[in-house]
Amino acid sequence: MKKIVIALVVPVVLLVGAVLVGPSFIDWNSYKGQIVAAIRDNTGRDASIDGNIAFSILPKPALSITGLRIANFEGAQTADMVRLQELRVRVSIGPLLERRIVVEQLELVEPVIAFEVAEDGKASWDIDIAAVAESGAGSAESGASETPFDISLANVRVDGGVLSFEDRRAGMSERVEQLQMMIVAQSLSGPFDMKASALARGVPFSIELTTGTLKPEQPLTIGLKAALTEADAKLRFNGKMLPPIQTGLLSGKLEIVGSNAVELASIAGGGDLPSALAQPVSVDGMLMVSPDKVALKGTAIKLGAFSGNGAFSVTLGEPVNVDIAISVNRLNLDDFLSQDTAITTVPTKSTSRPAASDEPKTVKSGPVKLGLPKNINASLDLAIDVIQYRGGVIREAGLRAALANGEVTLDRASALLPGASDISLLGFLSFTGGEPSFDGEIAAASDNLRSLLDWSGVDTGALPPDRLRGFSYASKIKVTPIALEVQDINVRLDTSTMTGGLAVALRERPGFGLRLAIDQMNLDAYLPGQPRKPAANELAQKRPRTSVTSSSKEIPLGFLSSFDANIDLEIDQLIVKKGLARKVRFDGLLIGGNLSVRSASVADFAGARADFSGDLKGLTTTPSIGLKYQAVVNDPGKLFRFLGLSQPISMRELSKVNLSGSVDGTLEALAVKSDIAAAGAKIAIEGNVKQIINAPTLMLGIAINHPELAQFVRLAAPDFRPAASKLGPLAAAFRLSGTPQDLKLSELDGALGPVRIKGAMAVRTDRTVPFVKADLSTSEILLDLFQPPANSAKTATARGRAANSALGGRGSTRPDGRWSREPIDFSRLKGFDADVNVRMAGLVSDKIRLSEPVVDVSLKSGQLDVKQCRQMLQAVKRAKVVHMICHNYRRIPAIAQAKKMIDEGSIGDIRHYYARYAQGWLVDPKVPRLWRLQKQHAGSGAHGDIHAHIIDLARYLVGEFDEVCGQMHTFIKQRPLPDNPKKTGRVTVDDAAQCIGRFKNGALANLEATRYATGRKNHIHLEINGSKGSLEFDFEDMNRLKFFDNTAPTDRQGFADILVTQKDGVHPYVGQWWPPGHIIGYEHTFVHTIADFVNAIAKGCAVQPTFEDGLKNQQVLEAVEQSAENRRWIKVK
Repeated sequence: MKKIVIALVVPVVLLVGAVLVGPSFIDWNSYKGQIVAAIRDNTGRDASIDGNIAFSILPKPALSITGLRIANFEGAQTADMVRLQELRVRVSIGPLLERRIVVEQLELVEPVIAFEVAEDGKASWDIDIAAVAESGAGSAESGASETPFDISLANVRVDGGVLSFEDRRAGMSERVEQLQMMIVAQSLSGPFDMKASALARGVPFSIELTTGTLKPEQPLTIGLKAALTEADAKLRFNGKMLPPIQTGLLSGKLEIVGSNAVELASIAGGGDLPSALAQPVSVDGMLMVSPDKVALKGTAIKLGAFSGNGAFSVTLGEPVNVDIAISVNRLNLDDFLSQDTAITTVPTKSTSRPAASDEPKTVKSGPVKLGLPKNINASLDLAIDVIQYRGGVIREAGLRAALANGEVTLDRASALLPGASDISLLGFLSFTGGEPSFDGEIAAASDNLRSLLDWSGVDTGALPPDRLRGFSYASKIKVTPIALEVQDINVRLDTSTMTGGLAVALRERPGFGLRLAIDQMNLDAYLPGQPRKPAANELAQKRPRTSVTSSSKEIPLGFLSSFDANIDLEIDQLIVKKGLARKVRFDGLLIGGNLSVRSASVADFAGARADFSGDLKGLTTTPSIGLKYQAVVNDPGKLFRFLGLSQPISMRELSKVNLSGSVDGTLEALAVKSDIAAAGAKIAIEGNVKQIINAPTLMLGIAINHPELAQFVRLAAPDFRPAASKLGPLAAAFRLSGTPQDLKLSELDGALGPVRIKGAMAVRTDRTVPFVKADLSTSEILLDLFQPPANSAKTATARGRAANSALGGRGSTRPDGRWSREPIDFSRLKGFDADVNVRMAGLVSDKIRLSEPVVDVSLKSGQLDVKQCRQMLQAVKRAKVVHMICHNYRRIPAIAQAKKMIDEGSIGDIRHYYARYAQGWLVDPKVPRLWRLQKQHAGSGAHGDIHAHIIDLARYLVGEFDEVCGQMHTFIKQRPLPDNPKKTGRVTVDDAAQCIGRFKNGALANLEATRYATGRKNHIHLEINGSKGSLEFDFEDMNRLKFFDNTAPTDRQGFADILVTQKDGVHPYVGQWWPPGHIIGYEHTFVHTIADFVNAIAKGCAVQPTFEDGLKNQQVLEAVEQSAENRRWIKVK
């Protein structure tokens, strides 16, 4: 700078001298060459004056030069180092005579100064002193540093300047615009006062610099103040430059203060920081600068409430050494993160760009190769005693690293974490061929992993409390821009140990290879508590009534196409649902969304071993499957127990099961093939399964074969020992189709030993209870072949046990070998409904042969319904036998008398039938839950028990029903158990039933049956209203019938009592008992019933009520039940 000032001032002196000699003869522009030569002689740089030179003597000598340019070094991207719009100089005349130059004003108008550093290190401010000396301008010791004048600068101004800097070695550039500066110097040796303001990176700033006077052997005082006026940030330096000045030894106190660290970082080019750091910041320490070293010692750093200490130094030389050490006592991250943690960006103001001629030339370059400088050695030592984060404490966090020879050595990066945990990382970062590579080791350990995870925000509450305790991890790690390798993985989690390796290819579609071996793993120990298993009746109640819809159920597998994988996983022992799996292995390759399963196997799991292989293609588009499998179940019983399934067949007889097969196709249509071999039986399955995800539909062909039927049956009934030692083979084939909720078995054709069977079956599970329908036909069945050998009582005992146990009874028999008197438990029948029709060519037992018998059974809610009644009616008609049902109330003499009077027209056309059957034996809630209150034993409650009687009397007295509307209700739903009154059981039948109805003859009906009529024992009350009269009956006065004759004179009308006790055929039944006026009781109704039945058999005639009456009565009962369930009128079939 001093040389430039001399170069500018000396020509002015020459001009002034010339003016004093002969001002009127001077051509000022003719001095351009001398001025340019003076600048070149003092700087070694070419210069030019493109404008004019103007000079005036009055009132004071003043010089103006426009268009002055001073060249940059050769090879610089910007041709001119200095370019001035105008240079204005005004000096005092008097001091010139004293060989002193007093520059009253030196003004640089719109200067543009471009400093550059070339790739070879050459800089704009480097002046070639040797070249200057050779050109005759003097030596470095004389003309370059001395001047014949004493020069003082009263006022130096820079107006609208631009200062740019570009370092091509470091790839950095800066630009300062709108520079306004004023300098005052008593001499070129000082003291100096400078004030300046400018715009850098769009941010305005100001600088104030004061110095003392340069004196030999004395330090030079320096004071510097800088401020970012809009960012509220200041820099202060107070220090000294030690003598000799040429050594450049500088020391003093440096202080930087800012109100917002985020703003400062953004202005300094530090990128975007979390707004939590937008807090006051300060740095102060002792700055020491020498030609070969810059150091900041005793540094105190503050950011908000955070404070730390450190030391920084840069030693120049070959290589350059940079050392950084920071120590922090406590860092409270919670305080920082409790504030807004969004990223804050400080916008910078737009700046004007230089003219096109000022822009640096574009330098074309090849691919950028990264690397660490080999001429710089550096060290970093960061230590934080305590970090408070997420309410926990991290202790002894530290980072120690060193850079040497272009390689970073990470000596230690470690911390002690909550849960008695620690983590550490060490390794080397190097560059090969411009590519970075990190090789290191990572280790972590925890005595309480659960506590560590809870602290980190992972919810472990669902896992058992004794899990996630001990943990350790160790591995080698290598990272490059294209790959990640994790080798020698060793993980311990609780009681499990895992070893292996991981390789990841970092490319557009990443790929990874994982090899992992686990010695043992107890999955049960890490699963949350299992929900309570619902009871069977709860499952029935929750069973959906409609089939699965075809709504789309997409499986989110799109992510599988975003990477490739090669996985080799092996678990020596795996516990799942208390089952032990040994040697679990998966070996597969995933490429482009296609999975190739080389092997997926388990050596032993719940008594079975299995192996799968094949391909799963198009997992992210339209998946297709091509799998083969083999399995051997060595212990079927163990497998059933593990699955929680009851064993429908004898596991002892089953022994071993072999399975093999394949699955091919898409989820829309799968072709399946399977062969099963077990206990001598062979089962072949082949066909298709469609829509397996949305609504699976089966279309399968199945064949079952066994060399001996008896052996096959013994799989389900081990005690089966038929009279025939060999029944023959089992061979059956059929087609199975439909959905899991609606299965159909068709084209059944087979042989059950000597019996041929054909037909079809169907099973519906989309109802409240499953529904089974079967339509079968068989050849003649010889029952004796299938029954136990005929050996007296033993045979009967076996038969009784077989029959009773088949229905769920205890299977006991009487000692004399006859059928057991134990009640048969029909509870199993309530688990499904059924409609079964079996037509046999013949049925032979002993010497009895039935020709073409038909079994036609309908089962509903554990009861055989109307269809059974119809079957019974058909059976007795085919057999042509006398048949009757026991509706004994028809045999009450008063009821029979009412029937006689109605038939004779005594009451005319019937309009109303009213009946109430009332009992009160269940009013007390303490009455135990007897068998009559359980549907599986009683079939129904008041409806089927007593309602049936007044419905029968309605049909007997009035006629057939046309339609009904009914309701049924259970008042007390829980009652004490008979054998344990402290516990209760659910009442599953109705307590009361009501219905209204219409008879086919137009009469109306109103019926009620209840067991909750307080005060009533067995009260039956009937009233029948007709066009000519009415009848009334009360069972509690069962020998009396009331009659109202509407045809009698009005003065004699009223209900008259008829005591039904007359003999000699006057009144029904009573003639066989006592003299008139003597009443009979309830038991007599049964005697009358049996007598009528026996007489009918003797005479070979029909007797009422017949099985047909029973059928019609059952149809009314079912209609009332359907009405109550559907809440609407129901036609009686």
